[in-house]
Amino acid sequence: MGWKQFIKAKGRGSVLFVPFRDFYQMIFNRSRWKSRKGMHRFYSQFVGPGDLVFDVGANVGDYTEMFARLGARVLAIEANPELIATLSKIRPRRRIRVEAVAVGSSDGWADLFVCGQDQLGTLSKEWIDVAEKSERLSGFKWKSSGRVRVTTLDSLIDRHGLPDFIKVDVEGFESEVLEGLRSLPKVLSFEFNAENALAAEVCLHKRCIPEDAKFNLIIQLNMRFEFPSWITREELINYLRSPAIKDSATWGDIFVRREN
Repeated sequence: MGWKQFIKAKGRGSVLFVPFRDFYQMIFNRSRWKSRKGMHRFYSQFVGPGDLVFDVGANVGDYTEMFARLGARVLAIEANPELIATLSKIRPRRRIRVEAVAVGSSDGWADLFVCGQDQLGTLSKEWIDVAEKSERLSGFKWKSSGRVRVTTLDSLIDRHGLPDFIKVDVEGFESEVLEGLRSLPKVLSFEFNAENALAAEVCLHKRCIPEDAKFNLIIQLNMRFEFPSWITREELINYLRSPAIKDSATWGDIFVRREN
């Protein structure tokens, strides 16, 4: 562990961590500081004070922290038990709850696969097969880290209430996550990968997404929509099949908006 990672791991629970980090990045790492500010501006169109947000696949909590700083109540959901301590330190703690659980199509248990990058942990063997054959991710190797408990979005809603926004980042397990959701919140986002764009198409036809839903997407961490106005399901599918996506080694997030 490098010294920066050590300071982050040990200091995150301190009330001084966020202001110190922001000051440090503003002076010494302007690109990271601007990226963080851009993320806040972008997601503020969906999340505000008092909203409830589900951060599915919260990892080390970068998005969890951002949603909480926007004034939302956040349910941080993470399957990897090694990341729970880090999530539990994020402030403001009064607005954050942590669920140490995976999310899928039904309640039960599943194998969690991890590699050298904790953000690439997954429950999907199919996604691992695709990733290991891709140019972008072929350098990583996954192994099972044990069994983890699985619940559904509907079960989480029963316990915590209906969220205003759901963010799903689960490395190829998005279809299973959405299968466990009966109805769409105001806005939902889920990650897609160009190497497996067909999996994104499957997600677009889940029962939780109504026929009149509208869509948009961002590429990687570019905090701007690819389309100036929201588009239909068919238009998005055509875009995912186009060379701009199909022939690239990229990733991003698809946003789904309920129209009524």
